[in-house]
Amino acid sequence: MKNVISRATSCALAVAAMALMPGIAKAEEGDKNWQVRLLGSYVITENGADQVRVNGSAVAGADLATSNPVIPALTVTRFVGDNIGIELFCCFARVDVDGRGALAGADVARATFFAPVVTAQYRFGPRSGPQPYVGAGAQALFFFNERARLGGFTQAKVKTAFGPTLQAGIDVPLGDSFLINADVKKSFFSTDATLTGGSSTVNADNIKLSPWIISAGVGFRF
Repeated sequence: MKNVISRATSCALAVAAMALMPGIAKAEEGDKNWQVRLLGSYVITENGADQVRVNGSAVAGADLATSNPVIPALTVTRFVGDNIGIELFCCFARVDVDGRGALAGADVARATFFAPVVTAQYRFGPRSGPQPYVGAGAQALFFFNERARLGGFTQAKVKTAFGPTLQAGIDVPLGDSFLINADVKKSFFSTDATLTGGSSTVNADNIKLSPWIISAGVGFRF
C-alpha cells in the first residue's frame, strides 16, 4: 500500500510540474495568472487504528481517535489559461489523540502538523464569472512537537504520511480582483505512532486519517 501511495504522490507532483511549466513560459503581464486565498478549514479525520500493541503484545479492544481541528489556511494558485490551475494549499495545526474502546478516556498524545497539498485543477467557464473546478494531486503530513500525554510515557513519535488527494470547489469573483471561495478536499493516507517511557512501548499501527478538508474564505487575483 505504501508503494502505491508513493507512486500516486510522485505521479501527481509530476503532472502538476508539467502543467505549470508551459504556463510560466507563456505568461504575460496583466493577465492575473496568480491567485492567493485566505481560508478557514475544518479538518475531519477518519478514526481507528488496525492494532494497538503494548511491549509487542496486542491489546484487545484498544483503539484511537484524533481530534478534528478548525484551522487557518493559505492557498496559492497559478493559472495556465482560463481552465487549468496548479494550487498549493498549506496549513499548520495541532491535533489531539485520545483513546477509544479499551483505552476510552485516555489522553494519549498531542502533535502539531504541517499539511501541504498540491493539486492540478480543471476549471469550468471563464474566470470573469463563477468558476467551479475539480482537481487531483497529493498531500503530505509532517508531524513535529509530538508529546506523550499518557501516564508513564515521556516521548511520542508519529510517522510522516503521504497520499493522493481529490478536490472540488468554486471561486466566485467580486469585481476584478477579489473573490470568495468554497472548497472540499479528500485525502487518503494512514500513519503509525509510537509512545515510549522507561522500558514500556506502545505502538499504534495504521492509524486511519484520510481527512476531509472543508474550506471557505476570500481571495485576491493579481
